[in-house]
Amino acid sequence: MAHAIQNAGLETVLVEPGSSGARNAVKRGVRHVVRATLEDAGFLPEVLPAVGLFDVVEHIQEDRAFLAEIHRLMIPGGRVYVTVPAFRWLWSAEDEEAGHCRRYTVRSLSNTLEEAGFGVDFATYFFGFLPAPIFLLRTLPHKLGLARKQSPEDAARADHQPGNSLANRIVQTLMGRELSRIAAGKPCAWGGSCLVVARKT
Repeated sequence: MAHAIQNAGLETVLVEPGSSGARNAVKRGVRHVVRATLEDAGFLPEVLPAVGLFDVVEHIQEDRAFLAEIHRLMIPGGRVYVTVPAFRWLWSAEDEEAGHCRRYTVRSLSNTLEEAGFGVDFATYFFGFLPAPIFLLRTLPHKLGLARKQSPEDAARADHQPGNSLANRIVQTLMGRELSRIAAGKPCAWGGSCLVVARKT
């Protein structure tokens, strides 16, 4: 995500606590990488104009306190962009192996941001084609005790392997429709992930 944002022409600094994640970011061409936690990065209050938290908050036990600290570091009017996995009922072994503390709804994420001092500008679901396969292939086997144990490395490889060309075309078409809708400011009512854009009031 940091590389894509940088390539879009925006000045980008990636804060990454893990050494492997920091190394991977540098290898991919991210120019500014700070290997630290948010607490250790040393940002002064009211200096950050925008913050992207892409699949981060679900890993934080004290999510409201974490977002309140982000709020403290941002300039007035600055925006935070947050994505998280959606729906507690989609919980599976993959969430546990990934170190997730929870899954959200658009409303629960919006409420958490508001409790941390933000005003919500836009909230939507996305990846509307994912809940059914997640439920059938991950959640249901997990609930029935049939989930196959995988190492984190094997799970990451499986998630990022290219599918067949027809499936890729279908996914690209569905994602394109969602992107067009979101770009027009129209939220999607369903999906495997949530996106909330909020502003420091």
